[in-house]
Formats: sequence, structure tokens, C-alpha cells
Amino acid sequence: MSDLTVTIGTLDTDYGTYTAARDDAVTKHATLDAAEAEYDRLETVKNGLDAAYASYLSIEGGLTATLDGAIAARAAAATAGADAAVLTNWDDFILNIGNYRNAIQTSIGVPLFNDATNADLAVTNQFADVVVPAQNAADTADATAATARASVVSGLAAAGVDLHLVHAHHAVAGAGFRLAPPQHGAHARNQHEGTEGLGDVVVGPQFQAGDDVRLLPLGGE
Repeated sequence: MSDLTVTIGTLDTDYGTYTAARDDAVTKHATLDAAEAEYDRLETVKNGLDAAYASYLSIEGGLTATLDGAIAARAAAATAGADAAVLTNWDDFILNIGNYRNAIQTSIGVPLFNDATNADLAVTNQFADVVVPAQNAADTADATAATARASVVSGLAAAGVDLHLVHAHHAVAGAGFRLAPPQHGAHARNQHEGTEGLGDVVVGPQFQAGDDVRLLPLGGE
């Protein structure tokens, strides 16, 4: 068995390691995408609840201002010597406004506040407990795939094999493989989009990292 045959066998093993690492990276990024999608959903819910609570506070503020104004007006009427019936009507109005404000605080304000608080906590937890670990796992998988790919490229160089991409539309023997490096970017969703499959390519003169290559079985000796 020639040294080149041994080298090709080693490359085949190294490439198997690389493809497994690359596929794992794709899986990890799919998990990350799902985690980020859920984060976006939770944030949308949170923003909606925040807006609803802000509207409630505006209504409550209006009721409080009305109540304060009614109390001041009742005091002025009493000072001016208004009839007892008028003062009683003011008292009833003040009581009704106060009761209504308290009722919406209990039935709307407090539940909305609790919902908004819980939604904010859910967003925080999703990011810290799910998105960040998923991002770290994807980064680690990318690094593992890159290391495995570098091992294949190094093995090709050590064997003295220069390869370049030659697209072929006819059948070729051997197991083809793609040496596409893991994708990187600022946002996890841009990772591993459009990962391609195997191409029909043949050995040629001039290898460049990142090309599709096909190792043909040795002929002759």
C-alpha cells in the first residue's frame, strides 16, 4: 500500500469527522434560530402589555385628576355656603369616582402590571437561559467544524495533492465531499443559511480552501 493510499484513507476519515462536525453546527444553529424566534415572540408580547399598561395609567391619572378636582370643588362649595343637597351630590360624585378608580385598579391595573412584569421576566430568562447557551453552543460547533476542516486541508497539503473545483456533469467514482467552511456573522440567524450538498467534481491541478473536491480512488498501483 503506497503512502498516498494511506494518506487518502486518513483524509477520508478526517473528512468524515468534518462532515459530522459541520452537520452538528447546522443543528446547533437551527436550535439557536428557534430560541431567537421565541425571544422575539416574547418581546412582542411584552411590548404589547407595556403599551396596554401605559394606557391604563393614563386613564387612572385622568380619574385621579377628576377626583382631586371634585374634592376641591366640593370644598369651595361648602365654603361658599352651598345647600346641603348640593354638598351631598358632590359627596356622592366623589365617592363614585373614588370607587371606580379603585375598582379598575383592582380589575385592570394590578393584573396588567403583573402580566407586564412577568412578560419582562420571560424575555430576560429566554435570553439568559436559552439564547445565550444556544449561541455559545453554535459558536463552539462552528469552531469544531473549522478545526476539522483545517485538518482535511492540512492533510491534502501534506499529501502533495493540489485540487481545484471542476464541475462535472458525468458520473465519477469515489466519495465526493464539500470543504465549505462554517459561516460566521454578527447575527446567529445568518449562520449556515443555504448549506449545500455534495457536488460532482473531480481532481484537478490547484487546490483552494473552500472548494468542492472529490477524491478519486487510486488507479494502477
